[in-house]
Amino acid sequence: FLLSFKTMKRFIDKKIFSNVGMYFRFDKNKLMKENKVDFIKFYSDCTCKYNFSCLINNRTDFSSSNSSSLVTSSFVFPCQSKDIRAIRGMHDIVGEELEKREFIRNVAEEITKAHGFKKLETPIVEQTKLYLHGLGTNSEVVQKQLYSWNENLEVKSDDEENIDSENIKEKSKSICLRPEGTAGVVRFFLNPSPITVESENEDDNKKDTRKVINTSSNVHKYYYNGPMFRHERPQKGRYRQFEQLGVEYIETKDVTENWKVDSEIISCGYKILKKLGLDESKIELQINNLGNSNTKSLYITDLRDYLKNYISELSTESVINLQENRILQILDSKRHEDIKFFSNHYEEFPKLCDYLNSQEKFNFIKLQQSLNLLNIPFKIENRLVR
Repeated sequence: FLLSFKTMKRFIDKKIFSNVGMYFRFDKNKLMKENKVDFIKFYSDCTCKYNFSCLINNRTDFSSSNSSSLVTSSFVFPCQSKDIRAIRGMHDIVGEELEKREFIRNVAEEITKAHGFKKLETPIVEQTKLYLHGLGTNSEVVQKQLYSWNENLEVKSDDEENIDSENIKEKSKSICLRPEGTAGVVRFFLNPSPITVESENEDDNKKDTRKVINTSSNVHKYYYNGPMFRHERPQKGRYRQFEQLGVEYIETKDVTENWKVDSEIISCGYKILKKLGLDESKIELQINNLGNSNTKSLYITDLRDYLKNYISELSTESVINLQENRILQILDSKRHEDIKFFSNHYEEFPKLCDYLNSQEKFNFIKLQQSLNLLNIPFKIENRLVR
């Protein structure tokens, strides 16, 4: 468009544009002569106030009278369409809400650091198989909630001496947005990404993991916070993008008295809630003991056999979980039918505490005693499985 300065400004101020590129040609000398100050202000507004991207050909010094008389500019306007919004279940955080979140983060970080936890930031994108192994292929997160896609990678042949286009192939790898933080921390501990050890000679720079993990220690304590993603139906308090703060306590030796670890982590969380100003009378801590893998396996077998006799009383979702061997998810169900069923059969349905071995029972009793000493009220919930 060959437009005058006033026409261009009026066109922009009325915002009668969409996400398009507009191409302007104007006689700079004429505009400078008519109104030099306004023209320079308009040009500045285009790049700053109006947030346009300006691609300039033959850019010249506006203060020079001997400069080229023709200036060609391409303005890419910001999108004004109301159709482009944040994805459902994901929100922009600003103002008072952002201040509240930052306050919570600061309080949580202060207390976790006081307990000796070090901050760890893991990638937002991980390999999908990390969660297949960590959460299990039958878990609801893996089956229904992962934001995953395939990434095509170019892989070179093992024969590096004869590299050409024929021995470079594409390989697909499934990756996903992280749905939770624990798996990433464990992956880091078992296989940390190497860091670059700087050297004065760039050719001597090398990858090393010794600076990442202190292998001389048996105890490794990390905390993390950041956005997590789950593709589920958004509802009050549950969104597709949410922030999670967690702590992980890793010991490399065989731990027999794990109640001490559980007690410290619970104490850490309770202190955070108290310092945030929550009413202690409204904080309810529920605890349970899942035992080891053998204990859990025996329990799941008996619970499955028990539930098969009451299929007509379970929700449709729990019947499907029963058929697909996702037994513990039935205990965790929030469906009205399932809550009613377990309430009516509370005395008779199998409970995990009855399957614990002597060491597990000892640890569970010691945990309860420790919480009492710390003045942390709690309730044993037999349906608590995650």
